[in-house]
Amino acid sequence: MASAVLLDASVILNLIAAGPSLAIIESLGCNCFICTAAASEAIYIRGDDPAQPPQAVSIEPWVQSSLVVVVSPEGSREEELYVRFAANLDDGEAMSLAICHARGHELATDDRKARRLARSLTPAAVDLLSTAEILHRWADRTATEGEALRRVILAIENRARFRPPLDDPLREWWMLGR
Repeated sequence: MASAVLLDASVILNLIAAGPSLAIIESLGCNCFICTAAASEAIYIRGDDPAQPPQAVSIEPWVQSSLVVVVSPEGSREEELYVRFAANLDDGEAMSLAICHARGHELATDDRKARRLARSLTPAAVDLLSTAEILHRWADRTATEGEALRRVILAIENRARFRPPLDDPLREWWMLGR
């Protein structure tokens, strides 16, 4: 695992929806970052009651706890990569990928296009992490299982509308956990 992970907007929303987001981030055991574009895209999640309006979210508790640092592109190389990647990705994914590629950070994203582009980069592809991998590491490191794990998985599915894609190596683990 890289010494630093940058979380994109989709992963941010999934972790907030999970509930124990601070504990999940802490279990990664590395420096965690969020770029400004991804932070501005992480706006809301669904409430526990689908009839209620969406709930505004904030990464401020993560920042205040010093578990996450908000970053922006630095220098012309990161800016150029950001512009290049933005031709094919949303701003949050493009900025996240640009920073990760330039700084050697791991990228936590569930976005298929961002993952495909990250794997194709040369001279070195960007290492990737998914919501399912993050949750699996947290569950493993904290011995979370049974009903506690089920509540977290269902919260992510219901509040963030996320379920690992069919080709995710941890999809079966996820489905069994729910």
